[in-house]
Amino acid sequence: MNERFSDRARHAMALANLEASKLNHNYLAPGHMMLGLIAEGECVATEALRLLDVDLERVRTKVAAQMERGPATGTIGVRAHTKETKDAILLAIEEALDRIEQGTYGMCRDCGEPIAEARLNAIPWTRVCITCKEKQKT
Repeated sequence: MNERFSDRARHAMALANLEASKLNHNYLAPGHMMLGLIAEGECVATEALRLLDVDLERVRTKVAAQMERGPATGTIGVRAHTKETKDAILLAIEEALDRIEQGTYGMCRDCGEPIAEARLNAIPWTRVCITCKEKQKT
């Protein structure tokens, strides 16, 4: 599945795996992905959070605190995605492929404006521009 991701997305996934390892988890969940994105530090998601004056270290601490530490397993390797994580990513990728076929890929679902290339490079399956994504949070 990772071959569909950009280099930066693969890097964030590798960092998410590292975060899962630190918590002794043998699976990869959305919380690990959030920690990986924060650790990556240069993606659109973290840049958007910085623009909103979000303290990334505080977010990181809160997310990690909500995830219980697993038992030490000594296992090193790729984590299994939770079903929810796999389903969400695959659905978003399928929808992006449909938008490519329809000729609407790269256009914001909410406002109809083009999505910034940097955002598409970071999250190729995104449906909305950063402005509309920020509006969803409020």
